[in-house]
Amino acid sequence: LCEDIPDQLDSDDVGRPLNTIVPMLIRMTQTHSSDIVRSLSLDCINYLIPNMPAAMDVNFQHLLGAISKVSADKSPEVRRRVCESINLLMEVRLELLMSGMSQIMQFMWRATNDKETEVRLHATSFWSSCCMCSTPVHNLMRNLLPRLLPTLLDGMRFADDDEMLDGFEETDET
Repeated sequence: LCEDIPDQLDSDDVGRPLNTIVPMLIRMTQTHSSDIVRSLSLDCINYLIPNMPAAMDVNFQHLLGAISKVSADKSPEVRRRVCESINLLMEVRLELLMSGMSQIMQFMWRATNDKETEVRLHATSFWSSCCMCSTPVHNLMRNLLPRLLPTLLDGMRFADDDEMLDGFEETDET
């Protein structure tokens, strides 16, 4: 439902079921014992974020608290979805993230170093979003650059037939 008809779930015509669903999803994200349920709850929330229905705005601080709580979850799927959530929120509510942006950047830096490839990939896209933001985000990012750049460079992967590498030869450093 959250994926297919999010707009209809935020309608007075059907009694705004998101007013009940969103708090329930947020609660399950942080308290359910099953990592599958935590992950799927975050997935449902992520489908709602682009439309940012009223129920999400009303529960925004609770959502941030839930995301923060599960950011160190043992499940790589949950951590991946946390990165997705942050990336989506950057697009629609950056101004509300700014007060905690330094902590968000610290988490995303750690996620960029995660042992799980999917978590690293979703965390890495965060940095592209930061580059497209305004000066306050750039200033926060600047403080992290000495640690971030080596991490990003270490994570770069090139295909053997990558055209960008044409003309570069491996050198023997013996």
